Amino acid sequence: MALKPFKDTVIIKRILRDQSHGGVYLGDQENSKVFEGNILATNSEEYKVGDHVFLEPFNGFEFKVGDEHFIFVKEEAIMGVLE
Repeated sequence: MALKPFKDTVIIKRILRDQSHGGVYLGDQENSKVFEGNILATNSEEYKVGDHVFLEPFNGFEFKVGDEHFIFVKEEAIMGVLE
C-alpha cells in the first residue's frame, strides 16, 4: 500500500497498547487516551519517516487496514517525538 501525504499532513501507523509496563491489561478505553505511533510518510522538514511520535487525542482521520491502525494528522497535532 502506498500512501502519500499532502501539504502539512503526516501519516502515522498507530501503536495500540495491550498492556502497561506492569502487565495490567489496559483495554480499548485506555488506548483512546494515548495516541502514539510511527511516521510512515511526511513532507515535513521537522519530522522524518520512522519517528515515534505522540499525538493530541482525537485529532485527524483514523482508519484501519486489516489489523493495523493508521492516522492522517496535521503536523501541529504532534506533541512530541521519542528519541
